[in-house]
Amino acid sequence: MREVGSEQEELVIRTIIWGLVIIAIGMWIWLAKLGVIGSGIVFSRDWPAIIVIAGLLTVGEGISWAFRRGRKRCGE
Repeated sequence: MREVGSEQEELVIRTIIWGLVIIAIGMWIWLAKLGVIGSGIVFSRDWPAIIVIAGLLTVGEGISWAFRRGRKRCGE
């Protein structure tokens, strides 16, 4: 059985990782707009794809979490 503290730590880690992902995407878009880095993505055209990818990652994380939690309950 997992301790509550470890679940909270996992939540904090996931929150930090998502924050870093959002910062990285924002920096990438910003630097591409400034012409500092080359990018095949045109934000004004492709911004919906970025939202879809973020949504898919969120759903995948939720499914993964539910699967891990379900497996642990079955093994208790």
